[in-house]
Amino acid sequence: MKSWKFPTSPRKFSAWIGRTLLATLILLAVPVSYGNTEYYRHSFFDNSLTNDSYFYSSGNASGPSLLELKNGKLPIENNVFLTPPNALRLEWQSQPGGSWEAEVHINNFRNRLPELSGSNLYLWCYAPRAISAADLPQVVLSNTREGLQVAEFPGSFTEPVSLGKFTGDLLAGRWVQVRIPLSEFRTASIYSFHPPQLQNIIFLQGRADGVRRTLVVDEIRIDDDPTDATKQPASSQLQAPGNVRAIGYDRHVEVRWDAVEHPGLSRYVIYRSVDDKQFVPIGIQLPGTNRYSDFLGKSGITAQYKVAASDQGYRQSPLSGAASAATRELNDDELLTMLQEACFRYYWEGADPASSMTRENIPGDDRIVATGASGFGIMALMVGVDRGFISREQGVERMNKIVRFLARAQRYHGVWSHYMNGGTGQTMPVFGMFDNGGDLVETSFLMQGLLAARQYFHGANEAEQSLYRQISQLWETVEWDWYRANPIQLTAVGTAGTPRWSPDGKTVAFDVGLGKEWQQPRAIFLVNADGATTRPLVQDTFNNPAPSWSRDRAWIYFPSDRSGSWQVWKVPATGGTPVQVTKQGGFAAWEAPDHYVYYAKHRDANPELWRVQRTPFWLGASADGASVVFDQPENQESHIMLLENFR
Repeated sequence: MKSWKFPTSPRKFSAWIGRTLLATLILLAVPVSYGNTEYYRHSFFDNSLTNDSYFYSSGNASGPSLLELKNGKLPIENNVFLTPPNALRLEWQSQPGGSWEAEVHINNFRNRLPELSGSNLYLWCYAPRAISAADLPQVVLSNTREGLQVAEFPGSFTEPVSLGKFTGDLLAGRWVQVRIPLSEFRTASIYSFHPPQLQNIIFLQGRADGVRRTLVVDEIRIDDDPTDATKQPASSQLQAPGNVRAIGYDRHVEVRWDAVEHPGLSRYVIYRSVDDKQFVPIGIQLPGTNRYSDFLGKSGITAQYKVAASDQGYRQSPLSGAASAATRELNDDELLTMLQEACFRYYWEGADPASSMTRENIPGDDRIVATGASGFGIMALMVGVDRGFISREQGVERMNKIVRFLARAQRYHGVWSHYMNGGTGQTMPVFGMFDNGGDLVETSFLMQGLLAARQYFHGANEAEQSLYRQISQLWETVEWDWYRANPIQLTAVGTAGTPRWSPDGKTVAFDVGLGKEWQQPRAIFLVNADGATTRPLVQDTFNNPAPSWSRDRAWIYFPSDRSGSWQVWKVPATGGTPVQVTKQGGFAAWEAPDHYVYYAKHRDANPELWRVQRTPFWLGASADGASVVFDQPENQESHIMLLENFR
């Protein structure tokens, strides 16, 4: 199969777009396919974005053997491919005493699922000149990006497998699909190789025959054997895409078509003609996106386009009818319209189908929607309505879907997390289990979009009135003040510590060092919950730390050395003379709900627990658990701090 040689070599999204900033902006705005997580659980290589060498590859050779490389990468074959617009080209010469290896790495884009799915390695091979099975390379699999290096667990690789064992002799000029069961690959490293974690396919020198050879490789996949459900009988042949149309812009043509509804659809193949006679394949598109941008590089070029549907076995439907368009110079308004519509289409067509929220990245993990990006998407939605890219009714329908999702999604005091599952609304723990609560920045971006939409879609009909009410409800239930909770300093009396709430939550008891050092004797003070009044309760020459309240708030328990040894004492909360509670030693007293005082004591220099319920000295909670007090060291002092709305 030969492709038409053109100044650019487009791919799925026609990425080779020239060197201008305008072209780069257009590329970023071109709508891309959605719902393709499953595709990338199987696809290891389909096409290269660049037309000279494959970025996700590497290679080396030891003389006298040779391996063709371009800047250390494997070269791209632009004239012969299974799926357009290109394939990989292996060109080598294996000599006695030499070696070479060519590596194809997986493209680990963000949020790609970490494991591939399937029991076989599939690849398509094409030999421009016949190659016997014995002269083909060997194949090694690795789960590291560094070839056969396994310095870090779980780095591992397999024993070499002869490619020719599974291809047989390759005839010249014919594509052959090769199936290698993953069970054929045996671990050769110190760690077991797990095929789903495949990161690197390595072609190694085989027989040293001294002949210059070329092998074109395309559509590398991990997949299972076809089943009766995936095999398509002749009666279920794919239909040609309908309603193909083309729109010319300054340097590119956008081709659109109606979706083919068929369970066997795996891709679309786009064909171009510049003479209205010979149509050649120029790129593919994944199901879910029914448009393709063909960058021609300059204005004044007329081209015709046809589209075919392709199934899992790479069988194609008949070609569609032709659509024609020409690139032309755009004025400023037309250029801005083009950019606005391309940006809008990204959000409109790339949205999560269940929630209509914006996906974090495409391709990526189809489950992950981004809260802040969805705010940007809502802004783009209003532009789409205002510019007539969609109807107002379509915009309201989409907005209603978004707000219904947000109303049932998981929230943290009204704030949404950074990432959510578009299907369930639950937080996606992308950042780790302790960093996935409410995200104020992302929620702010989202809310800006929602408030703008509330103002824009504020018509008199019930649909827009309902949308207004729903957005208002979301806005009013974000507890912004809760996230502003800052500790309030209650004391300024020296080295304060061990705060304890009174049962009614109105007073805090704490101890204070009588000197600048923590080892100095400590006194007991009380402070109102608002910090307005501080007064001493027990202040003498003895050490009186760690106060605690009785259940009725009448007494405060504390340990003291005033009797010559550490014992538990109590003092009226209103002030008075301390009363000794224990005679055989005691510390850390606490009155439980059963009205018993539990405490700790030391005997023979060993601490013992005597029915004690000991809690950290540095933290105390109010009766309703909504607020806490704690001591916060600062320089050579310590202060009692109040944190409200703790829950």
